[in-house]
Amino acid sequence: MATGRYYLCPQCKTRTWAQSLFYALQDAAYSKAHLCPSCNRDLQLELSFTFGLDAGTYEYHLVGAYLPEPPVEWNDNNGKKVEFFPFLIVLKHVQSSSKSVWLPYWHLHHIDEVPRKKYGQWAPHMDMKTFGNLIEKGRKDGHF
Repeated sequence: MATGRYYLCPQCKTRTWAQSLFYALQDAAYSKAHLCPSCNRDLQLELSFTFGLDAGTYEYHLVGAYLPEPPVEWNDNNGKKVEFFPFLIVLKHVQSSSKSVWLPYWHLHHIDEVPRKKYGQWAPHMDMKTFGNLIEKGRKDGHF
């Protein structure tokens, strides 16, 4: 499932490609605004998912992005720092306005001067009802 990502201006409809999905989500989690090059308004991140098993392609607006604080990190067996970025992404479907959650994650491995990004290949994406049901079950058993 490749994820399309664009910054969309709600005012003038200018659409620009977000070069890095990781950094686009990280900017959103840290409330870093991206401005429209045409009208200088805040851009909105739009994500496009093509799901397997003929489920189709769907477009969403990002409405919330969250990372844990403090960041999760450790040293590998060679003493090199590894950072773990488990995102909670809240999305709103472009056509129906229904909300869903996506749980992508990355590791940044500081082997060289520029950290190497490794994307978590199995990030689940589910509607809010399903996600809420799972959270409620965990809460009922005292885990939250």
